[in-house]
Amino acid sequence: MVSRMEPLALPASPLTDGVVMMRLFEAADARRLAEILADPAIQSRNHVAPPGDQPGALAWIQEGLDDLRAGVRCEWAVCDARTGMLAGRRAVKIERGRHRRAGTGSWMAAEARGRRFAPRSARLAASWAFQKWGVQRIAAECDVDNLSSYRALQAAGFAHDGVLRSYAVAADGGRRDQHTFSLLPADLTRPAPWERPAQQAAAG
Repeated sequence: MVSRMEPLALPASPLTDGVVMMRLFEAADARRLAEILADPAIQSRNHVAPPGDQPGALAWIQEGLDDLRAGVRCEWAVCDARTGMLAGRRAVKIERGRHRRAGTGSWMAAEARGRRFAPRSARLAASWAFQKWGVQRIAAECDVDNLSSYRALQAAGFAHDGVLRSYAVAADGGRRDQHTFSLLPADLTRPAPWERPAQQAAAG
């Protein structure tokens, strides 16, 4: 039997960098969540089954809160810091054992794409996981043809570690090769593209 972990420590107020704001999901998010997850692009790129309706979304939110209390994973609602609108999700799943590793994943609503919500939320979540949860390595994967997620992970500071063949099962049952990335605490000491002078960021 797997032993229960301690609940994950959370900030007293939402995490924010002034552009995105991250908080826990709430029951009031269920309708918006169901709308976002009805997007075929999210279902195909993230290999997730939509909750189907508002009750299904509520069950998904409760499952995430249960996992948080069990110390397994944290599901953050990614919001527009200016308007408060729910724009997506950023998850961090803690790996049990002495290796102090975690994994992260996200999806964003169609209207939030291209606004760097994914890389910004990745850096916010990673910073908290490194500082407060004792994590020393965070992994992430995306399909080999998912260029937007590939670029988002690079922008967040993740290093590309290679390709995992036949690693994930898609919603249609087919297997997918995936890029694999990792982020270490030292990687966050380097500024993100949006934190650099414009000329330096353009140069990569």
